Amino acid sequence: MNADAAIFAGLFDNAETTTRKLNTGRLIYVHLARGKLTVNGHDLKEGDGALLEDETELRLTNGHKAEVLVFDLVKM
Repeated sequence: MNADAAIFAGLFDNAETTTRKLNTGRLIYVHLARGKLTVNGHDLKEGDGALLEDETELRLTNGHKAEVLVFDLVKM
């Protein structure tokens, strides 16, 4: 596969949070493999995903035994 993409993984529990500035023209897909997590103010549970488009920031907060994958993809 030849693509302009990056993949990030993280574990979040209790007060652990992260914020990442996003570049315009990109799509961000967040997949929550386990636990619970809040993504830009939206609560996700195990197996949920969120697609972010035209956002300037990614905020991951309120994790509870959360295992998360973040895909940073070029917008076609």
